[in-house]
Amino acid sequence: MTKEYKHSQLFTLGGLIIGIGLTPACGGVSTKVSNVAEFVYVATGSSIAQFSVDSHGQLSPLSPATVVTTPSATNNVWVAASKDAKYAYTADKAQGTVSQYSISGTGALVPLNPPTVPSGNKPVSVVITPDTKFVYSLNQNDNKIKQFSVGADGTLTALVPATINTDTNGQTMVISPDGKFLYATCFASGVIDAYSIATNGQLTALTVPSYSVTFAIGAAISPDGKYLYCPSASDTAQFSISASGALTPLSPSTVAGTGVGNSSFAVTPDGKHGYLGVFNGGIPGSPVDQYSIGATGKLTALAPTSVAAGNAPQWILAELSGNYLYVANQNDGTVSEFQIAADGTLSAESPAFVTLTGALNMSVTAR
Repeated sequence: MTKEYKHSQLFTLGGLIIGIGLTPACGGVSTKVSNVAEFVYVATGSSIAQFSVDSHGQLSPLSPATVVTTPSATNNVWVAASKDAKYAYTADKAQGTVSQYSISGTGALVPLNPPTVPSGNKPVSVVITPDTKFVYSLNQNDNKIKQFSVGADGTLTALVPATINTDTNGQTMVISPDGKFLYATCFASGVIDAYSIATNGQLTALTVPSYSVTFAIGAAISPDGKYLYCPSASDTAQFSISASGALTPLSPSTVAGTGVGNSSFAVTPDGKHGYLGVFNGGIPGSPVDQYSIGATGKLTALAPTSVAAGNAPQWILAELSGNYLYVANQNDGTVSEFQIAADGTLSAESPAFVTLTGALNMSVTAR
């Protein structure tokens, strides 16, 4: 039988067009092309666990398996790797710092000098512009975003002014694929704060500076930059994004989930499917809801509507080929591993998870 390949994707890396993630349509196992080195980093709360992604989507520990910048910066709650696979940064919540790393040829993180820079009062999220020129950290307790430029060696320097205000209880941030806009979710305030990003990296609140979403957290933007999805208490808010960065609710404005305490959303690299982490009160086998995404950005529940992950899915990450999905489960410290079928439905890999000391947030990059 001649094999046909579906669910493949092209993306640019270092100026080259590379095809990855070819899935045999005649029932074979999903694989990704081996000439792309792909790395996943997991913020455990006490360190960063680092993995390569093997040809079948399984996470394989690097050497060393974990990294901690310094003894005084051990509360790593968030990790972001640059798109060009050169640098990574972590939010060190307890210490009020951002740790900064280079990414070695093997994918292992190497602390820069200095290993940390001041951020503010309890940083909980870090994002990097697609061109790796600017980094932003969200400080939860002083309701500010700190703004940095990225030096030629990856080290961060605070911009002037160094911060911009947010609403209360900031949780997560996401940057549009074109690097023009930043959105910050503020859980207690129940809003998404929206900013433009100037060519010098300075953030400016949009004309409409915030949008209401109850218990906003863990938003994601479609790869074409046209749509934003934000988990709420028991549903997902869905918006279109205008050329000015303004958000407009779709119709319907929300899509119901299968549980409560939603925590994060992820979109596949082809923009065709989305996944919702459902914290669900923190019980084993908490669900991940699965959706198709229509041409107008609207979510439609797949059948089945969800699959079981671990205890309290906190963060969801779509692997770059679009063939695999990883779920960080906060309460049991595991990362669930799934294959993504051509129709978007998930099936557990074997083994179905890796066990860590914690699992709060993840980031992926490739070279």
